[in-house]
Amino acid sequence: MNRLTAAQSAMLFDQIAEPTDVGNNVVASVIVASAASAAAHRSAWEDALRRHPVLTSRIVAHDSG
Repeated sequence: MNRLTAAQSAMLFDQIAEPTDVGNNVVASVIVASAASAAAHRSAWEDALRRHPVLTSRIVAHDSG
């Protein structure tokens, strides 16, 4: 398991402290001005995920008390 970076830790702390605050939500959009290939897009994402496993990480909260 990969450890969180300092930035990820800070964002998690902020989210736990203020769960209704949307300040850490990241929203992005892309406009493709040429023909798009779903297969090429999938392949590019799979390559990125292989190179950077942290992109597949998730934080699961649980009650340990």
